[in-house]
Amino acid sequence: FTAYSGLTARVPPDHTRIRKVAQSCFGPRRFKSIEPQIETIVARHLDALAAQAGNGPVNFWETVAYPVPAYVLFRLVGVPESDVPKVKSWAVSRALLRGEAASLSAVWQVWASLDRRLVRFGILLMALGTGWVITSAALITLGVHPSVTTPADFLTRVVLAPEPGFFEIWLLVGGLMAAPVFASSVVAIPLLVDRPVAVQAAVLTSWRAVMANPICLSLWALIVMTLTLLSLGTWMIGLIVVMPVLGHATWHAYRDLVVQEAL
Repeated sequence: FTAYSGLTARVPPDHTRIRKVAQSCFGPRRFKSIEPQIETIVARHLDALAAQAGNGPVNFWETVAYPVPAYVLFRLVGVPESDVPKVKSWAVSRALLRGEAASLSAVWQVWASLDRRLVRFGILLMALGTGWVITSAALITLGVHPSVTTPADFLTRVVLAPEPGFFEIWLLVGGLMAAPVFASSVVAIPLLVDRPVAVQAAVLTSWRAVMANPICLSLWALIVMTLTLLSLGTWMIGLIVVMPVLGHATWHAYRDLVVQEAL
């Protein structure tokens, strides 16, 4: 995988110009703002390393040195940890399709490229996700009394409320907000990983794919939502299987839906 759009692949003056843009996102102040999250990530992986110690030799590279920088980078750009396996799967799928070895190196090069297009798209998804969280909290605060303060409250007072209506409205608003996000990203991220196109072009390509295949991609959105919800119902253990499968399926959907000559 060649990081043709990434910072590591550039030389001055391009490297200097792009680095100035990236400094505001990856400078000391930004790292300081997420220091508690970084400490949590490091502690979690060190705990995993300590758990291995009781069973003989440990692999520090695989358990700590390799994954920690990647998780910190995703935290910086606002990508949820639950989406990390998807990026892994897209990189591996791309390597397999090209007849290349699906190695950790192929995945790491995607993470380490600091591709500003992926960073911008991650920030956009973070902003949209934050908008849904705020909207959802406002709906529940205004529409449910007494206040919902725990997951159990949400289950009993919103999902299983005896009076119908509010939960359906909550789902409708969520669906209306999620639909354009799905349409903008269904093939955009694997396209950005695969080809040196602009974010706007990737998003427009994703929308064209949805408009050309509305029934098929609506069904795909339903499958993604259903499998994700079922996995969450297993205390997220099911995500270990579901996320790689969805990641590979998304890559192949991109390959089938996007006509390269039309880009």
